[in-house]
Amino acid sequence: MARLIDLDKAVNEGLIVFFDTNVLIEGFQQRSGMGSTRDLIIEIARNKRFTTELVAWEFFHPLDVKKEEIKERKKWLEDNQIHILQKIPSGYIQTFLSLLKLPNSRGDAIDAALAAHSIAHNSPCVVAIG
Repeated sequence: MARLIDLDKAVNEGLIVFFDTNVLIEGFQQRSGMGSTRDLIIEIARNKRFTTELVAWEFFHPLDVKKEEIKERKKWLEDNQIHILQKIPSGYIQTFLSLLKLPNSRGDAIDAALAAHSIAHNSPCVVAIG
């Protein structure tokens, strides 16, 4: 079951953190200085920073962005050791389809896919949203 938890608790408990597109964009925009999103990313252990393939797609391919910035975004993700999940968790499709049927669901397909990944993941994790 999803619940809201404080980032400090997630960090102290060593939970895996999935980043959504907005958090990645904010972090990328703060790359040359410090900011609350940049601070958030730094607090999380390097082996606990993840995103999904669809979030990465959205982050790497925004509208009206030059090819050079796309290369910078890819390098930034790599430099900050935010890993793109390589494996779809068991139960992901069933969870996504369940979310699809909920009449009060909001957001886009990428948000739903990120939620399904986090719900189907086999260990406790959190989603950092912006």
